[in-house]
Amino acid sequence: MSFIVAQYNQLHRKRLAMKPGITGLWQISADRGEEIHENIDYDLYYVENYSILLDVAIITRTLLYALVAMKTA
Repeated sequence: MSFIVAQYNQLHRKRLAMKPGITGLWQISADRGEEIHENIDYDLYYVENYSILLDVAIITRTLLYALVAMKTA
């Protein structure tokens, strides 16, 4: 929505340099006390440190979390 985008600062725009995915660093972190839209540090870290190895680590950890969640459900 254009009225929301009009309020974005430089950090918000930097975060949008990458296409969103189905998982990310924030989703697999233990530090999820704040809502995702209030804590963009993980996304900025990803944008600044993007690599295939980081993607593999995120996907692997996501799968592990999903398996644990399935076992406890």
